[in-house]
Amino acid sequence: LGIAWGYIRLSKLKFITSQFLSVDSVLLLVALAGSYIYLCFKLIAVSTSLQGNVAGILSLITTIFSICQITEQTVFILDGLCRCAENDNQMMQKPGRAVVTFLLVCNLALWVVSMFEVKKTRVVRLHEEFYGILAWNIITHLCVPLIIFFRFHSAICLSKMWYNAYQKEKTT
Repeated sequence: LGIAWGYIRLSKLKFITSQFLSVDSVLLLVALAGSYIYLCFKLIAVSTSLQGNVAGILSLITTIFSICQITEQTVFILDGLCRCAENDNQMMQKPGRAVVTFLLVCNLALWVVSMFEVKKTRVVRLHEEFYGILAWNIITHLCVPLIIFFRFHSAICLSKMWYNAYQKEKTT
């Protein structure tokens, strides 16, 4: 809901197409791919072993919400990185800045949580039972660093949005 509200507020700002493909955008998309891979592995394991298991149902719901959230957030960030104030009124009002701040704090919190997730590969045994201990450890140790990077880099991009979106376009 925060992302939707932020997009509505930020859509009032001017969109600059020349800033669409930047290093930040590429890094964010690479980290997003790692997050998708991890969440798809989780989704496959959970969806095949649903038999009234409460942990499995909660894991399924969490995984689906995570996929939706990271997709919406990435679209929001990619769009927001290309926005700037069009006039002095927008520079003073700063539409959507509170939402960007909220998302920045949320991403920092999720970054801290995902840092501790690396150390615990046995949180939900469904995944480990489905793939096996070795395979699940390999999947986790390859993908979780990308999830950590995704959260951290999202926070960095949101901080860039927080500052740059409310400046006028630089003409060089």
